[in-house]
Amino acid sequence: MDPGMEINKFPALVFASVIEYLVLTVGIYKAVRLRLVNRRFNSEILFAICIKQVIDIDDPATPWVSSMIDPSIKARIFLHRSRSGKGKQDSYVTTITSVNKAIDLLTQQTEEGRNEQHQIIAEAICAMHPYGIKIWHRTININTHIEAQNILSGAIVLGNLPLVKSLLEAPNASAQVNFETPYFGRPLQLAAVWGHLHIVRYLIDRGANPRAISYDSEDNDGRNWDARNWDAHMPAFALPVVALRAAALGGHEDIVNLLLEPEHRLSTTSKEEYFRAIMAAARGGHLNICQLLIALTGKTLRYFPRLRDEIFGEAIVHGREEVAQMALDSGIDINAKLWRGGGEDVSALYIAASRGDIRMVRFLLDRRASIGPYMTLTLNPIESATYSGHQEVLEILLERRAYDGGLLEVAIKGGQARLVKWLLGKYPSEITGSNQYPLGNGLNPVGTSMLLSAITVRNPDIITLLVNAGLSLKEICDAEFVIHTAGLLPSRWIVDFLVSLGVIDLDPKDYESYQWTPEEDELLYSEEIGRVKVSRRTWQWVGKH
Repeated sequence: MDPGMEINKFPALVFASVIEYLVLTVGIYKAVRLRLVNRRFNSEILFAICIKQVIDIDDPATPWVSSMIDPSIKARIFLHRSRSGKGKQDSYVTTITSVNKAIDLLTQQTEEGRNEQHQIIAEAICAMHPYGIKIWHRTININTHIEAQNILSGAIVLGNLPLVKSLLEAPNASAQVNFETPYFGRPLQLAAVWGHLHIVRYLIDRGANPRAISYDSEDNDGRNWDARNWDAHMPAFALPVVALRAAALGGHEDIVNLLLEPEHRLSTTSKEEYFRAIMAAARGGHLNICQLLIALTGKTLRYFPRLRDEIFGEAIVHGREEVAQMALDSGIDINAKLWRGGGEDVSALYIAASRGDIRMVRFLLDRRASIGPYMTLTLNPIESATYSGHQEVLEILLERRAYDGGLLEVAIKGGQARLVKWLLGKYPSEITGSNQYPLGNGLNPVGTSMLLSAITVRNPDIITLLVNAGLSLKEICDAEFVIHTAGLLPSRWIVDFLVSLGVIDLDPKDYESYQWTPEEDELLYSEEIGRVKVSRRTWQWVGKH
């Protein structure tokens, strides 16, 4: 029977408590991915995350979550804070609160209309600044001029042209058509990315500059146009942009065409800004806009190999198959190495596999992408899928290449307990093979190194699986070696767990002699596994499942 159907029978209070416990156990990022079970489950998950806020979105164990979750969910979190009075020192909250109050007075909406407006305005701010805007506390004096500009921005996001007109045309209006607020950006770019053609036309008629660059920093910070400076999860309009790029990202072809009219078009010398707009369209998956902008150059994409390579990378990272096909049709090698940021260049198949993008993996394999192995210092696509816990992708790849071992330890190091269990069942000989690995005072079976890896990532589920498969460290190395090699002094709880399982023997005198880190300080000294700082509270946040 479907477990989702069974849990639906719980009384409302019990059901809510179960969901809260689930979120606390698996963390925000995993919990968000669980929302598809059914409508009630989804609603309770969002209530626990956004309203109850059982985990802080800026929890020190996962500071990256704020930039990774959908802006609509993040907006609900900060919108609730604005209504409840929490987070008064957070510039998200103060701006959302002030803009919504002002818009409410000006529009006199129904309660349902107000709620919808509040969500849109909060989402606009959160999408604009996925990494937060706390820096503005130090650099911006929030004066009446910026407040007025924020209110104008809220009206633009809502697509309310009469309100936009009243705010710009009122006597002694503080808001200006070309002024930029750090919370929303420039009015024209904002209208372009949200697809409000009527407001774009009005703003241009009012004197908005289609060629103006938000933040005025792109030409001064030493960066160039390529995607290598773009985070894979950051919306393109969160960076300094002109209106053309904002419209291209949003896929608003009517606004793109308007901005390409001779009187609004960028200078013919602004080749790099056109390239940026093409990249934004590629990121959004808007093939028609990509082709339109490329055609304006008078050349084919083959003439711009660097741009073509960057377009291909954006298409792979964001799962845009049509755009990827355009790059392939333009001559890019499907096995070309793409820049991934912070490490060695990797193949498109590696990227798709690490993201668990089944459709893109099949797309690339059908076009004869090579699985490897590659002569690199990084993982190959099979190992990439394994480390990230994408079992279905792994199975697809293993259909194309014979298994040659090594994946169990990769899954262990990624903290992927579910995948470890699957691999143990499918390849049980891997932990009892003849491979030798240096450990302690000599060479020992590779299985013992796997157990030590599981201990290092502090995952009791994986440790239990390996112990049940017959592994132990008692006869291989002493407890002191394990504790220090795996860096367990900040994690007394995992040492207690190892002793209880019989994995190690620890003399009570030695146990008491260690300078254990207080549990409340564990995160300060913990290792980061899968982008999670692991502690007794957070170890289950690691891994896909």
